[in-house]
Amino acid sequence: MSDPLNPRIDFARPLDEATEVPLRPAQTFDAQAQAAFLAVQDDEAAVEEEGAGERAVEAALKPKRSLWRKLVMTCVALFGVSVVAQGVQWTHDAWLARLAS
Repeated sequence: MSDPLNPRIDFARPLDEATEVPLRPAQTFDAQAQAAFLAVQDDEAAVEEEGAGERAVEAALKPKRSLWRKLVMTCVALFGVSVVAQGVQWTHDAWLARLAS
């Protein structure tokens, strides 16, 4: 209710004449120039630039991994490698015991 009233619009005045846009001069291509012509789409460049900005924002908003998380993941990876190594060693020892008997 507190919005101001719009001013009166008077349609009795004449319309503005449309301005003519000057045409660009014609371009002619010969066979040699046509062979060297490479078509480039500008839409892809604009999409790539937009994607780069979005990736930068996502990278800035993405939470960083803490030191504790890195240490825990390293310990889990080391434990997994040791389990595999002990399994290989156990299989090798069993193979050698089977050959000795």
